[in-house]
Amino acid sequence: MSQLILYVALHVLGVVVCMAIGPWQRISLCSALGFAIGLASMVVVSLATLILGVFHIGVVATLYAALLGVCIAGAVKRKRWSLRTVRAAGVGTLGFAILCFPFCYFNFSALSYDSHSFVMYGRIIGADGGLTVDMLERLTSWGVFQVVAHAMTSFVKQDYLYGLAPVFAVSMLATFAVVLTEALDHLRVARLHRVIWTCLVIAVLLAIPLFRFHTIYIHANMASAGYLSFFVMLFWLAEVEQDDTLVPVAFLSLLAFTLLRVEAVPYAIAFLVVTVMKTQLSRRALLPWYLLYTTVLVIWFSLLALSVPSDSIFLTPTKCLLFGAALSLLFLYWLVKDRGLFRHLTPYLSYLAVVACCLGIGFAYVTHGDTMRESASIWLDDLWTSPWWASIWKCAAVLALVGVFLPSPPLHMPLVLGMALFFGLTLIVSSTSTAFGPDIDGGLIRITIHIVPVVLFYGALKFAPLLTTARER
Repeated sequence: MSQLILYVALHVLGVVVCMAIGPWQRISLCSALGFAIGLASMVVVSLATLILGVFHIGVVATLYAALLGVCIAGAVKRKRWSLRTVRAAGVGTLGFAILCFPFCYFNFSALSYDSHSFVMYGRIIGADGGLTVDMLERLTSWGVFQVVAHAMTSFVKQDYLYGLAPVFAVSMLATFAVVLTEALDHLRVARLHRVIWTCLVIAVLLAIPLFRFHTIYIHANMASAGYLSFFVMLFWLAEVEQDDTLVPVAFLSLLAFTLLRVEAVPYAIAFLVVTVMKTQLSRRALLPWYLLYTTVLVIWFSLLALSVPSDSIFLTPTKCLLFGAALSLLFLYWLVKDRGLFRHLTPYLSYLAVVACCLGIGFAYVTHGDTMRESASIWLDDLWTSPWWASIWKCAAVLALVGVFLPSPPLHMPLVLGMALFFGLTLIVSSTSTAFGPDIDGGLIRITIHIVPVVLFYGALKFAPLLTTARER
């Protein structure tokens, strides 16, 4: 099997999954999401086989075929496929294959120590067919998602999946464009202006040197940015349009994001608090997917708690248990959030999260002040002056000040509070371990990439309707 065949197979799976459990009436969105959702689905399935020690091409191929067949059968039974959607899906798959072709047959990848670790660990577990205790001990520095994804190297002819990063970037940018277009349509922005704004935002993303670099860099940051933005954008769109079909894909995206980095859990919890805890979507629509999300992560962190060394720098057994407990307690709170005294607390929960984050910053400064001052200084200076960011944060700061005096889009507070919590949590992270390095090698700089698509999405929602109205006048 070649890399192109593997990626097209994952794309097809993702499209079918979206049609079966996701936004089946939005075929363009299903096509755009295809690869990212197919990859997330197979990583979760493959992780289960690795834990059981039965990861090899026969088992994985059987599970792929079973998942594909079940999803096709379910969508057909619900009459979600038509001649139009089949044609559209076929055209989308062909377009995806054409865009991905050069990245599968020419190696544009950039690698670092982390990159080689992802590739090496992926090849090891692919060859071993399981996750040994020794391997689990090594997953204290990196999330498991990229390792499992690169374990699929076992199924292709090449030495490693050098096309994985740019192919994901293709799916991410396509999804961002489709969701932003639909969001602007909901805000009644004219069609031509929607196209202009979408192209402008995509151009801004690609104009950021650090973002362009990560489209070919084998690491967890581009995927983290993609999956986090999918969750935020899809959940916002589900809320404003009361479209429950977007919920399953949103939670699958958040699951992928949470598995990508060892420090992702606090960020995931922050966005759950500002979105799911205050949602007006039906409990019935959210329950199975939120439960699945929580269950997978609790099982995973429980397994890690039994395996990782207690003297680890990043992920210790105590942290694993705390992560599992925090995710479980948040889910239990969600179950009772509209009952008794909880219903009075829930409307203020997101604001309390901001207060807790501020207290956490203060505590981190008191306990690890020297490390925090050094790391935060490097981080903030790089955001403001590094050529890798191309002045994007200077522009964002100016627009944020202007935006204070302008009308806000509907349901803007989850987006605003989510972004605020993201930067607050990153400031807390700056106090951990040793000081973080500068420029492109700095961990805090790479983490900040995760929020960039969300910032641009909110900026477009904020300014596009206003400027469109101004032109019409």
